[in-house]
Amino acid sequence: MSRKFFAAMMVILLGALLIPLGSTQETGDELHPLRLYLHQGGSMDTISPEKAVPSVTSLSEGDSVDFTLTYPLAYPMTMRGYELSGGQYGVRLILEATGGIVESSATLLAHLYKVEGSSEILLANGTFSGSQISQPVKEMPFSDPLEELHLDGGTTLLLRLTAERVQSPYRITLTYDSLTTQGRLEFLGDNLRRENLDLQVVDGEGEPLTELEPNLPAELRRVTFRITMGDSFGVYDLSTLNITAVDSGGTEQLTQRFSDFPSSGEGSYTYNYTWNYPAGIPSGDMTIIVEVKDRSGYELERNFTLPVAPCGVYLSADATTSSGSPGESVEYTFEVLNTGAENCTIALSVDSMSGGWSASVSPTSITLDGGESAAATLTVNIPVTASEGERATTTVRGVAPGGKERSLTFSTDVTSTGGFLFTVAGDKERTLQAGEYTTFELTVTNTGSTTDTFYVYTDTPPPLGWNVTLEGGSGEFAGHVVGRSATISPGRSVTFLFTVEVGLEFESPLYSPTLKCYPASQGEGSAKSITLTVRVSSGGGEILSIDPNERVQTVEVISTTGGALHYSEAVFIFDVVNTGETTWVVDLDATVPEGWDLSLRSSVTVAAGGSERVSMGVTPSSDTVANEETGYMITLTATVEGENLEDALQLWVKVVEFHKVELNAEENFLTGEEGELLKVNITLTNSGNTEEDVTLQVTLPQNTKLNVTLSRHTLLLSPGESAVVEMRAEVEGNIKEETTETVRLTAYYGGDRSGSVDLTFTFEPAKGPSPSGAVVWIVLIAVVVAVGLFIFWRPPKGGGKAGGEREGGGEEPEGRETLAGVHM
Repeated sequence: MSRKFFAAMMVILLGALLIPLGSTQETGDELHPLRLYLHQGGSMDTISPEKAVPSVTSLSEGDSVDFTLTYPLAYPMTMRGYELSGGQYGVRLILEATGGIVESSATLLAHLYKVEGSSEILLANGTFSGSQISQPVKEMPFSDPLEELHLDGGTTLLLRLTAERVQSPYRITLTYDSLTTQGRLEFLGDNLRRENLDLQVVDGEGEPLTELEPNLPAELRRVTFRITMGDSFGVYDLSTLNITAVDSGGTEQLTQRFSDFPSSGEGSYTYNYTWNYPAGIPSGDMTIIVEVKDRSGYELERNFTLPVAPCGVYLSADATTSSGSPGESVEYTFEVLNTGAENCTIALSVDSMSGGWSASVSPTSITLDGGESAAATLTVNIPVTASEGERATTTVRGVAPGGKERSLTFSTDVTSTGGFLFTVAGDKERTLQAGEYTTFELTVTNTGSTTDTFYVYTDTPPPLGWNVTLEGGSGEFAGHVVGRSATISPGRSVTFLFTVEVGLEFESPLYSPTLKCYPASQGEGSAKSITLTVRVSSGGGEILSIDPNERVQTVEVISTTGGALHYSEAVFIFDVVNTGETTWVVDLDATVPEGWDLSLRSSVTVAAGGSERVSMGVTPSSDTVANEETGYMITLTATVEGENLEDALQLWVKVVEFHKVELNAEENFLTGEEGELLKVNITLTNSGNTEEDVTLQVTLPQNTKLNVTLSRHTLLLSPGESAVVEMRAEVEGNIKEETTETVRLTAYYGGDRSGSVDLTFTFEPAKGPSPSGAVVWIVLIAVVVAVGLFIFWRPPKGGGKAGGEREGGGEEPEGRETLAGVHM
């Protein structure tokens, strides 16, 4: 594990910036070099070295310049001198100074006073003449054998520099700059570093957190590090802050570096950093390492530990409200999640109910691995004495080992028993952003004993710029703004979807339609109604504000390095507004799709009645699929520290389609013989971010002898998907010599886009006897047969003689018969 640092704070004088230059291990008995920067007028707590600029002061004969060195001590401090040349003790003055042409005649007097009321008590002095003036370091011995000087808060030191014997018209020129090594007074001090470095970890609601639950839902895996820093001189001159989080396995889960800090003279300074920690962190201790450094190089590091919970519980449900009639039972399904890192058994229970209501939960315990979830059921029994419109709530509790508990509350409404029920799921009052929509689920239940036709409708027209639709049922109910009908059997239900959409431009920010329902058998007089309310947010409420034209940003693919898609960044510019009477520290966070990069300040400080403009950058991940129609929603949230104030903005990122289909053949050059069928596989890969409908086409040379076929001619490829097409080629007819032809396979997709690959086929003539060779063999065989016949079938000389005698005597040899007799 690389050694990161921890914490801290440093810092330094607000008013006379004291910067320790040395060891990071300090005790009250050690002495440390201290610096008081030179400035004129006011006190050091109003001077920021980060804003200081080089100053030049020229002194003529008798002129002097005073530097006040007031600083707000949080603790008493003892000032001691350096051992100077000659065995004296005193302080060092560092600044650049030059004299007249005759430098030996110029003299610079330096006096250091402690100011008490109207009195100036001399502490140290020095007289510099000639070349001493130009030396950057000047030694000022104590006026008395002073070993130490005890300083309390508010002590003022006064440095006075006076020019003497300066030849006219020449002057002594001083140059000092608190941003560099110039312009300071140095001495030794003790008890400089009494650091007040503290780390507090709080959850999303600002409550102290004693452990991390590694498998909470993503939106809850958010903690804020509150790092408080301070020392004897208040917070000042902070340079960098590093935060590192290392899990029990040695893996760095967080590495962050910060360098943008305000100069402050307060006794302490708190820096807030919000961390969305990853899921699945192993159990054990998470080590939080905090390192701080000041401009002089002083470093302080401290380690804190935050246990990772072995067990935890979280309850959630898609719906926590429902309804039923008296005497009915209503069931709710909810999820139980083990938010810890290890296997645990979670106990489930339900609070008791009054007024005849009762509830039960099943199962009463669930054993889950870390990060695992399971479903459970809550059953609420409505008493027969319940009245229409009555609502009862009950709370389910999950308890993990160690007493960790979370709960979930459910609400049940009692509906009328007059033959049918007309209910709405979820909240009846909802708030939209411009350009959004919401859908209400309306359920009609036939509680009567006969099949009936039910009508659902509204006569409340939407304001200009709004639109409403009603879906469900089996037919349209005309004559109303929207209306539908459904025939429902006894005990059955039908759900209607009532959708309300508001455009980016609208006449009124409020729409309150009344939905009605009645059965045909009872007439319109029996109608039951539900009034809904939909409001349009002003674009962020009391804290967040954005130009409506900035709420939707579009990104596109800018490169495909390494085969991965790289998108442009969507930048949102918004204002954080303080409507209160005190300064606010507003914590900012945003929820983006998984894998996307987010660039956003964790907090912003806003003065009372003021506002701060902030930018947020969002970059899609390489596997993001194009979505130009609805875009991806980003939720930006703002929370005011110490106040019960929250706000949210919904923003959208539209991803432009990027089309790219690549073709790769397993072999581009194939060779075969006449009559042989050559086959080759071509792989088509969708390297874009949108689904592609691909059509394949083969292009052949003119007067080709090739016959080419494909295993398929159309494909549908999802982003990142590949498919293989087989191409088969053979030569038609006979060829007398080697034939080579190139075939092009083209894929058409994405409108007018295309990609292709070329394949070269070479065919050689078939190997075997040529026709002229066959003729030679036929002639040769004919000659042999003719000679054979002449030899074996010639007629006997002298006519035929009895007994088969041969001419000239003797008999025919045995075993040989002529062609006139039997076959040989």
